[in-house]
Amino acid sequence: MSYISMPLMLIVIITCSFAFADLIPYYIKSMAYSLSLSIKEVLIFTLPFIVFSLIFHAINQLQSSNAFKIMILLVVTITISNTVSVLIALFIGIKATAVFSQNNIIPHTINHGILEPLYKFHLPVIISNSHALILGICSGTILSKIKKDKAAKIAQMLSQISMFILKKIFIPIIPIFIIGFIFKMHDDKVLSYLSEHIIILSIIFACAYVYVIILYIVSNNFILHKAMLSIKNMFPAVILAFSTMSSLITMPITLSASQKNSNNEIANIVIPSATNIHLIGDCFFIVILSLLISSVFKVYPISNTDYLFFIIYFVISKFAVAALPGSGIIIMLPILKQYLHFSPTMISLITILYLIFDPIITSINVFGNGAFAILFFKIYKFLQKKGNLL
Repeated sequence: MSYISMPLMLIVIITCSFAFADLIPYYIKSMAYSLSLSIKEVLIFTLPFIVFSLIFHAINQLQSSNAFKIMILLVVTITISNTVSVLIALFIGIKATAVFSQNNIIPHTINHGILEPLYKFHLPVIISNSHALILGICSGTILSKIKKDKAAKIAQMLSQISMFILKKIFIPIIPIFIIGFIFKMHDDKVLSYLSEHIIILSIIFACAYVYVIILYIVSNNFILHKAMLSIKNMFPAVILAFSTMSSLITMPITLSASQKNSNNEIANIVIPSATNIHLIGDCFFIVILSLLISSVFKVYPISNTDYLFFIIYFVISKFAVAALPGSGIIIMLPILKQYLHFSPTMISLITILYLIFDPIITSINVFGNGAFAILFFKIYKFLQKKGNLL
C-alpha cells in the first residue's frame, strides 16, 4: 500500500462503512470492532517502547546541539502556542455569545448503540508514555555523555526496530484498524448528533481549521503549494484521528507525516512530546463552547480576573491531558466550575458535547501538531544560526 493512496483509501473505507453498515450482519460488525480494539491494545502496549526509542535516538543525534535547551524550547513554544490558541478562541467565543446566546444548544438525551465487541483482549500497561518520554530523555542524555559510541549503536538499533514496527506493521493495517471504530460510530448515531448542532459547531471547527491552515501557510514561508503539500502529508493522520478519537494512537502516522514535512530528528522529539500537550482542537472547542453555554445558562458576569486565571490554568492543564478520548474535558471540569462558574448541569452538558464531537476535536489536535512540528523546526534552525543552540 503506497502512502500516497492512503487518504483516498481511508475516505472510501469510511464512506462505505457508514453507507452499508445497516446491511452488514451484527456478528461481522462486532468482530470488526473487536479486531480494532485488539489492534489498539497492541499499539498502546507498544507505544512506550516506540516513544522511548525515538526520543533516545533523537537525543543521541542532537547532543551536539544541546538537547536540554531543545527540550526547554519545546516546552516554551508549546506553552505559547496553546496560549495563543486560547486567546483567539476566547475572542471568538465572546463575539459568538452575542449572536448565539438565544439559540438552544442543549442536545437530546443520548442513547448509545448496542454494538459490543465479540471478544475482549487486554494488555497491561507496563510503563506510561510520559514516563517513557522522560526515561528516553534522561537515558539518552546521560548515556551519550558516558558511552558515546555505545549509545550511538543502541540508538540506531532502537530507531530501526521502532521504524519497522511503524512503517511495516502498523501503517499497512490502518484500513483494517479503523473499520470497527466506524461501525461503532455509526451504531452510536454520531452523524445525527453532528447534524443537530451544525451551525454552532461549524463556526467552532471552521475557526480552528482555518487557524491551523494559516499556521501551515506561515510555517511554509507563505508558499501555498508547499503548505498544501504539508497538509496533504498530514491528511491520513487527520482521518485516523477522526476515526479513533485518539491523537496518541494516531501518533505513528503523525510522526511519519511530520518527518516528511520537516527534519526527521526534530520530528522525533516534537511529535511524541507534543501529542499529549499541544491540543489546538481542545483550546478552540472547550473555550468557545464554554462561553456559549455560560451565556445560554445566564451565568452572572465573568470578571477579567476570572478570565485571566481561566486562561492560565487552562494552558497549564494541557500538560496533564492524556490525549485519549474524553480526557481533554475531564481535566478541565474543576477549572470551568471555579472560574466560569459552571453548574453541575452545565458541566454535564459540555462533557456530553465534548464526547460526542471528540472525533473532530482530535482531528484538529493532530492537524495542529503537524503544523507545530514545522514551526518548531523553523524556530530551531533560526536559533541555531544565531548560536543559541550550539
